[in-house]
Amino acid sequence: MFCFYCPETSEEEFEESEILLEALHVLTAVLYVDQIAFLLVFHVAVAAFTVFVGVTFLTVGIFFSF
Repeated sequence: MFCFYCPETSEEEFEESEILLEALHVLTAVLYVDQIAFLLVFHVAVAAFTVFVGVTFLTVGIFFSF
């Protein structure tokens, strides 16, 4: 079993674990950015739909008021 602090850990195991840890950090960063991008797109879509519904109701209201 690998341990960061164990003196019997070989240099190869330590370097391999550092590479895996860096890959995990990159993956976490990518997922975080992906989550932020999804939230931004989702909020823009909801805002656009809200504006569309508002303009539609306003147009229909003006049309039927005359």
